[in-house]
Amino acid sequence: MQRVLVVSREGAPLSPCRPARARWLLTQHKAAVLRRYPFTLILRQPPSGTVTPPLRVKLDPGSQTTGLAVVNEATGEVVWAAEVAHRGQQVKDALAARRAIRRGRRQRHTRYRPPRFDNRTRPKGWLPPSLLSRVQNVVTWVERLRRYAPITAVSFELVRFDTQLIEHPDTTGMEYQQGTLAGREVREYLLLKWGIAVRIVSRRPHAGKWITSCRAVVAARTASRTWRWPVTPATRPRATAQRRSSGILPCKPRPGVR
Repeated sequence: MQRVLVVSREGAPLSPCRPARARWLLTQHKAAVLRRYPFTLILRQPPSGTVTPPLRVKLDPGSQTTGLAVVNEATGEVVWAAEVAHRGQQVKDALAARRAIRRGRRQRHTRYRPPRFDNRTRPKGWLPPSLLSRVQNVVTWVERLRRYAPITAVSFELVRFDTQLIEHPDTTGMEYQQGTLAGREVREYLLLKWGIAVRIVSRRPHAGKWITSCRAVVAARTASRTWRWPVTPATRPRATAQRRSSGILPCKPRPGVR
């Protein structure tokens, strides 16, 4: 059951009370509403006792929503709970709109404005605005709860899942770099890369024997990382064009072009 936060006449946080007790205090005019959310009462008279149980704030962070819970450490009862919706996407959209407006202003035919990108230095510990907004929202709510409840500790859930360790419990050290694709990425890349050249050569006689030998050469030279494709005079122009278009070999500049 969600309890109601209570503070004394001087503003000191007291033990939260049940909703029925809060309604009785309001009916008897012994308390007044101090804040709507979180719903907090302020006593009009001094409290009869000042025994306040220790409370703990527990946080469950998320990219869009963060869960807050105030728990009684003595009994483990949840005294107060809520969810905080973050404005990360709104902040990102606002920054994108501002960037578009500034870019349009720079491209207009107006007076010359010298660039000022050297002045835009990021301070130490800089965070993206969307992430900073999320952090500040959580800090604001924790400080707000500390003002209206006797909170003595804060717990923050920080979970990092190691999927590799879940599948293979004995993984340690450099074994993290030897995944399921270790040693296969280069070979698959070469087979995919030179598949175009193989299809071009396959129009000639004895194509099946040529393709088999090509794959054997790729598999053998991938391990040693010395892979040079055998090019015959008949296929040299096409193969050279394929390499140049893919960036394997640097293209020579045309005469008169720098």
